[in-house]
Amino acid sequence: MEPRYDPHIAEPRWQTAWKESGIYAFNEKGAGEIFSIDTPPPYASADHLHVGHAMHYSQFEFVARYKRMRGYRVFFPMGFDDNGLPTERYVEKKHKINKSKISRADFIKLCIEATQETGKTYLDLFTSLGFSVDWSLLYQTIDERSRRASQASFIDLYNKDRLVHTELPTMWDVTLQTTIAQADLESVDLKSIFNDIAFTCEGRQLTIATTRPELVPACVALCHHPEDERYTALTGKQAKVPLMDFTVPIIADPAVDKEKGTGLMMVCTFGDKEDIEKWHKHKLPLRIIITEDGKIRNEIPHIGGLSIAEARKQILTELKAAGSLLSQKDIIHAVQVSERSGAPIEYLVKPQWSIKVLDKKEELIAAGRKCSWYPDHMRIRYEHWIKNLNWDWGISRQRYYGVPFPVWYCSACGAITLPDIKDLPVDVREQQPKAACSCGSTQFRPEMDVMDTWMTSSVSHRINAKWTLHDE
Repeated sequence: MEPRYDPHIAEPRWQTAWKESGIYAFNEKGAGEIFSIDTPPPYASADHLHVGHAMHYSQFEFVARYKRMRGYRVFFPMGFDDNGLPTERYVEKKHKINKSKISRADFIKLCIEATQETGKTYLDLFTSLGFSVDWSLLYQTIDERSRRASQASFIDLYNKDRLVHTELPTMWDVTLQTTIAQADLESVDLKSIFNDIAFTCEGRQLTIATTRPELVPACVALCHHPEDERYTALTGKQAKVPLMDFTVPIIADPAVDKEKGTGLMMVCTFGDKEDIEKWHKHKLPLRIIITEDGKIRNEIPHIGGLSIAEARKQILTELKAAGSLLSQKDIIHAVQVSERSGAPIEYLVKPQWSIKVLDKKEELIAAGRKCSWYPDHMRIRYEHWIKNLNWDWGISRQRYYGVPFPVWYCSACGAITLPDIKDLPVDVREQQPKAACSCGSTQFRPEMDVMDTWMTSSVSHRINAKWTLHDE
C-alpha cells in the first residue's frame, strides 16, 4: 500500500479495474430481484458541467449502490438528451450562427458534432465520480433506438385515437420561434400599465381596460356579464373599435368578471386563454396580427411592421392623439413566459399534433397515488400540476434537430399515411411511403415539424427495454 493516498493514481486504476471486470454490468440472467432506475437523461447541450450535475445524479448513485448491497440486480442505464431546443440553442451560440441562415443538413451536422463532444464530457465526469452506471446500456435521444421507440409510440397513440391534428391557437415563443407546451411555462411578475381605452356604441362611450393595447386591431368582440346592468341594453349591438375601420359585436358571457376593470372585456385573437375560450364559444372571426418572429403584420394600420414593444408604444401615442386613451395605471401582474427564452408567450394559429390528456386527469392522479414519493409533498405538487392542465399536450416543434414525425400527407387528397412499425425509424423528409395513397396518388408531402424532446423522454423506459425489437 502506498504510504500516502494519491487520487490521481488510485482513481484511474480503480476505474479501469471496474470497467475491465464489468462489475456494474446488468446481469440479465442472474438471481435476485431486479431494481430498475429510469435515469432522466441530462441535456447534452453544454461544454461545461457544474456541481449541480454531480449532486443531482449522485442521488441515483446512492440508491443504486444501496440496492446492490441488498442483493438486487440493479438495472442502471444512462442516456443523453441530445435533440431538441437546448441543443439547437447551444449550437447557435457556440458557432455564432442563425439556423435559418444555413441548410437543415449542415445545421444537423453541427448538432451531432456538438452532442458527441458534450456526451464525452458527461461520460468523463460521471466516470471520475465513480458512478456505477452500466455504460453498455447508453442511449441518446436522437439515436436509432430512440427514434424507433418515439415513432412507434406516436403510431400506437394514433391508432388508439389519442392524437389530434388541428389548426388551433397554440402557445408560441417568438424568440425561439416554436410552439411550447404548458410544462415549458413559468409565471413571473412584471411591471405593466393598465390602459383605459374608449370604444363607442351608438354615441355612447364604452371603456375597456387592457395591458395589451397593441391588440386593439385584433379585437373581435366586447363581452360583459349577462347580469351587469351597465351593459345589458347593449347586448347584440356593434361597438366601433378606436383607430380601426370596423365594428365588433357586444356579447353577454357569464364568464366575464363584473368586478375586473370596467366589467367590459375586449376579446382579441389572441391575448390569453380567455380570449381563446370566448373566440371558440361564440364562433368569432380570426384577426391574427402577430407574426412568428414577434412583429405586427405589415398590413395592420398604424403599427404594421413594428415589434410588439414598439407597437404598444406607438398605438398608445395614436390612441392618446385621438382622445381614446382615457387613463393609465402602473401595475405589477403575473405573466406567462417561456421557461427557456424568458419571452412572454403569444398565441398563434398553427397546425399541431397534440396528445389528448385532459380527459385522463383522474387516471393520471390515480396512477400517481400508486407510487411512493420521497418527499411526499412532491405527490401533492404533481396532483396540482395535473389538475391545472388546461391544454392537451402539444408535441409539434418547428425545429431542425429532433425526431421526425412518421407522417406523410397525400398531395392530392390530404389523407395521412403512416409507415409500418417494422420500417422504423424513418425520416419522412428523405423517404417516401412504400405504397400509393388510397386515392391512387403517389405524391406526398412530409410533416416538416419534429417531436418535442419530451415525447422521446416519456418513452425512456421503452427505449431501455429495446421496445419494438423483441416481444419480451
